[in-house]
Amino acid sequence: MQMATKKQTEQYGNSSISMLKGEDRVRKRPAVIFGSDDLEGCKHAVFEILSNAIDEAREGHGDTIIVTRYEDLSVEVEDFGRGCPVDYNEKEKRYNWELVFCEMYAGGKYNNNSGDNYEFSLGLNGLGLCATQYASEYMTVDIIRDGFAYHLDFEKGENVDKSIVSFIENSLFTTLTNVNFDADLADQHKVMASPTLLLFKEGKKVGRKQGVLKKQELVEWVTA
Repeated sequence: MQMATKKQTEQYGNSSISMLKGEDRVRKRPAVIFGSDDLEGCKHAVFEILSNAIDEAREGHGDTIIVTRYEDLSVEVEDFGRGCPVDYNEKEKRYNWELVFCEMYAGGKYNNNSGDNYEFSLGLNGLGLCATQYASEYMTVDIIRDGFAYHLDFEKGENVDKSIVSFIENSLFTTLTNVNFDADLADQHKVMASPTLLLFKEGKKVGRKQGVLKKQELVEWVTA
């Protein structure tokens, strides 16, 4: 009879220490940012995106926020604030879209006391948007500002199509931020459901509808 031997393990030494980088900082440990890796964490992720829109409205930039939940349980948040800055940042020597969506602790809400940009702000300032992007199966972003339209596509924390910029004329909106995402961290809890639309005006929820609306029905509901 052969006796069992203790499994050989590598020696615990200097090479045993590793560091998570990029999207792995969130995808492998989502609960550190969102408090859990289940539906509660998903709710937190949605709040992080919504809070950016609310912050804009509270500062007087835009009076309407549209939140849509689709049948695949992805969520879309659309606001009509100033539009997230995404062009080249001379101070940081990088594009702002890369900083905001791909870099932890990058944002425009660190100088609240000086009255710069935001007097008050919600969420995990400088963390929420990037962390949600990292934690999502996909995220698509459309931004309109300064006469240009910007489109970004991310999958599992990586930018898959770089940034697409186009000049627009006679647009219905002069500024707009639209973020659609599907948080990966709660995939195992997904159930099919009809979309839910929430309407916010001046930072307050003023309407809720269940189901799919045609474009004209949506416009009439928002502008009523």
